[in-house]
Amino acid sequence: MPEDLPAGYYLRNFTYLLNFVIERHEETLTVAEKSFFTEFQALSLDAQRLYVRLCSRKGPLFRADKLTYEDISDTAMAVAELVDEGFADRGADCDNEAILALCTRADLLCLCRQNETKSASSLKKDQLLAVVAEAMVGLPLRAQLPFTVIQPRRLDELRVFRLLFFGNLHQDMTDFVLHELGVAPFESYEIDHEARFFTDRTLLDETLALYELSELSREIIDSGERETLLQLCASLPDRNPDLGHRYDRIVNRIARQLERYDCCVEAFELYQRSSSTPARERSARLLRKMELRETSIEICQEVLRAPWDEAEYEFAVKFSRRILGKDHRFQSTLPSVESRVQTDELVLYPEKDCNVESLVCGWAEEQRFSAYYVENSLFPGLFGLAFWDIIFAPVRGAFFNPFQRGPSDLFQPTFVDARAESIAERYAFIQDRENLASTVMKHYRSKHGLANRFVHWEALSEDLLDLAMFCIPVQHLTFVFERMMSDFRNNLSGFPDLILFRDDTYQLVEVKGPGDRLQVNQQRWFRYFGEKNIPAIVTNVSYPPG
Repeated sequence: MPEDLPAGYYLRNFTYLLNFVIERHEETLTVAEKSFFTEFQALSLDAQRLYVRLCSRKGPLFRADKLTYEDISDTAMAVAELVDEGFADRGADCDNEAILALCTRADLLCLCRQNETKSASSLKKDQLLAVVAEAMVGLPLRAQLPFTVIQPRRLDELRVFRLLFFGNLHQDMTDFVLHELGVAPFESYEIDHEARFFTDRTLLDETLALYELSELSREIIDSGERETLLQLCASLPDRNPDLGHRYDRIVNRIARQLERYDCCVEAFELYQRSSSTPARERSARLLRKMELRETSIEICQEVLRAPWDEAEYEFAVKFSRRILGKDHRFQSTLPSVESRVQTDELVLYPEKDCNVESLVCGWAEEQRFSAYYVENSLFPGLFGLAFWDIIFAPVRGAFFNPFQRGPSDLFQPTFVDARAESIAERYAFIQDRENLASTVMKHYRSKHGLANRFVHWEALSEDLLDLAMFCIPVQHLTFVFERMMSDFRNNLSGFPDLILFRDDTYQLVEVKGPGDRLQVNQQRWFRYFGEKNIPAIVTNVSYPPG
């Protein structure tokens, strides 16, 4: 953690989170959750700070003698207060194994002596652990420890506050820290009360239940308990469209494990409950394995009519060809998914501390090009600037808190649907090059430095943007934006390394050094560039012998 954070930053941020949720979601909270808020506020400053510290660390158990913080004046008193007020306990319901994990080797030797365990001094720590664990079976271990154990409580209530604030349970307070440091100032978008995602308790409880289901499914899969996993399948809830992507990830994970157990029918039935990749691909493979060839082809045809992403589409083409065989009459109707890539060869002398992209940039400038190393920054950046206000529009479920680089539905199919009218209007407006340039530069100057999922400020200069908007036809930009929007998750990367400008023309260049090849997402972009007549080339660089 950086040392120049303001004093008390973590408690201030934690309190901000609690207040924010109370102000926006109080009617959604239970009595216990509201009590958590009021009772935390009533704790002393030391106890509040210690509780937040504990909740921010990996637990669940801690040694009280190891809790040393400069801003907590009396840790022992803070521990006692947290225990008295129900925000912590002394690990009363924890098993000996969890408690012993806190012990040092010296602690373990002391326990051995207390319990008259012989020949322990020569043992390694893991061996000592096993010896002490066996000796302490059924005995009150905590009473013999040379330290006090503490465990934070009321984490279920805190879990609800975190979910309502972040919209998920994988984020932590890092965004607050970045904000404190001025590293990532955030856009001042509207957080509309009526556009909240969690509009009622039912949806909140269903989301929490899916998180619990996800954790349980991972535990069962890791344990290798086949029958327990099958029992879990029988108790799965119905799919709520508002939580579809969360549900699908769990279902796909369980079904894939059932495949590994050779439970083909059960896995196939489970994949039918998912509306996300790779459910249809796995279904087609399972059907072929079960020798249901025609049904497998039907699923591939369904994918070809309405693919969920390009990887699924490519699978359907290639798998259909494999199943159908060379002489089948449907073979000729299958599209090509081969990449059409224009290449050239360039021999350059290597330079110390200079990567191959920089070598090609230098060579291009010698040929009187203006060369920029842009990779995945230029086109996403242009999109982010051209559509800035639409990206940060107050759409339902898009924004949970003031610390987001973009809307929460950015990588969901609903992103475009929820903003379809605004996107269509913006496309029509920026077909005029002057309108495009004015929109991009207005946002570049007025929003400079603000966090945006698409915009990497350090890679974008006014000179680069001016050249791009002057030399790249608006239609080409539109083509690129449309492909990005069709699948932001997969299509924000894979762009060529360089862009070259000369006069009013441009060229995209992917640089490959010796032994390097195009990645799959790069191949897809090059296939698209070929279809849309966007000038792109792969430059293969080699070095002179010796």
